[in-house]
Amino acid sequence: MRPRRRFKGKRLSQTLATGKAQATRSLTSKSICGVWAVVTTISSPTATVLQLAKLANAKELCLVVVGDLKTPSHTKLGENTVYLSPEDQEKLPYEIIKQLPWNHFGRKNVGYLYAIHQGASYIYDTDDDNELIGNGIPQLQHFNVGMLQTSNPVTNPNPCFFAESKMSTAADGSVIAWPRGFPLDAIKDRQSRICTMRNVTEQEYRSIGIIQSLANHDPDVDAIFRLTRPLPLNFGSPGSSGKRAVMIPQRTFTPYNAQATLHMSSALWGLLLPITVHGRVSDIWRSYFAQALMWRAGLHLAMAQPWVVQKRNAHNYMGDFEAESNLYYQSGALLEFLSASFRGTEKSIPHLMEHVYIDMYEHGILQLKDVALAQAWLKDLSGLEYVFPDVIA
Repeated sequence: MRPRRRFKGKRLSQTLATGKAQATRSLTSKSICGVWAVVTTISSPTATVLQLAKLANAKELCLVVVGDLKTPSHTKLGENTVYLSPEDQEKLPYEIIKQLPWNHFGRKNVGYLYAIHQGASYIYDTDDDNELIGNGIPQLQHFNVGMLQTSNPVTNPNPCFFAESKMSTAADGSVIAWPRGFPLDAIKDRQSRICTMRNVTEQEYRSIGIIQSLANHDPDVDAIFRLTRPLPLNFGSPGSSGKRAVMIPQRTFTPYNAQATLHMSSALWGLLLPITVHGRVSDIWRSYFAQALMWRAGLHLAMAQPWVVQKRNAHNYMGDFEAESNLYYQSGALLEFLSASFRGTEKSIPHLMEHVYIDMYEHGILQLKDVALAQAWLKDLSGLEYVFPDVIA
């Protein structure tokens, strides 16, 4: 990747790294919830939203539903559930409000900040069509975790979870399913789907910053898969003996999404969704940017057996194909660039995150509005007194 242009604006990272950002005024008293679920929707309450609201009523978590201009009101969902209407969002004291477009997936960023503002230690990032299989959101300590043994620059962990399709030509009934955003030129690379595992150390276990659930029925595969392969596709549900998760080693990328993902406190900074790309691209670019920075903080990503079943909202597959075009054409070069970058002397996550967004602008992956959004996001997090993890590598 070669730079196409130069960023000529001001950088905020020096001020943010020294903790000089102005504190954000409080909303209300801190919530009793350590776990917050964040959803954005343009529909009436879906089965998933009602399911999460039921958990909120039972005080298992708190829920924030972020509305858009088309969204019917969700104000009667019950206790520990907050619906942020467009009018409510405009009143929030966040810098990002000025940067976010309407009718865009990126409105979800408001919900992330709101949950952090209310004291969230964990944020469950999900879509309104991903129904929970069990009675709640599994916590990290509920998983049997193994470390994937690979040094490949990119890995597809899906084959590590046996997949069954209604129509399969494989002798064992399995299907090689790749996640949305996986580089197309790596799909047939056997080294990218190695499933050799080892036990994890206690330190490695504690370093998990993000855990992504696979989804049964209509999982998060790209339009090419949907246009050429059979669905539904099931990875199986967690058994009674425990839930299986695969840790992804550092220096190895895998895409994760915004459909059923649990972010630990150490990785809440990585929730920011870009706004100058399509929603089918936004969460995948987020995942790749975040992983490059997580490694500097000694954090890991893990992929888990499905705790959701996706009853996918209506989509036009050819429309998805066009929307995902950047994933097909840019993923491979982007990962090569990210692998070679950010190994310098920067000593703070805010500095690194601003750096990555400016680089993405200069290389034509994102537009200038995303640099402004990232700077506003970092300023808001600092104002909320969020504690960024230390850079250790």
